[in-house]
Amino acid sequence: MTTTTTKKRTTAETPPATGAAIVRYADLHAIVGLSRAQISRLVRAGKFPLPVPLGPNSVGFLRSEIDAWLAERASPEYREHELNRRLEALELRRKAPQGKRKEAREPTA
Repeated sequence: MTTTTTKKRTTAETPPATGAAIVRYADLHAIVGLSRAQISRLVRAGKFPLPVPLGPNSVGFLRSEIDAWLAERASPEYREHELNRRLEALELRRKAPQGKRKEAREPTA
């Protein structure tokens, strides 16, 4: 396993093994494939596990909760629900009235 040293801390380029108790943001991206901003949005929306405070300026996520979240998203029921939701949104967009097109301007002399 190779490591990368940054000014803040050293992080492993490979994600921690399943069962590791705490996952930090730097390692979370490699596990779930989402950016820190996307994860924060999901947490605020209640669609991602809550972070665990580790100290005054640091948080982590329980690996067991991350694994459960991934398993839920990989389930056939969730995938079917998500597909239906996207198809309904697409259908609503098709039915929505189109915005007014600007009239072609006649050249002024």
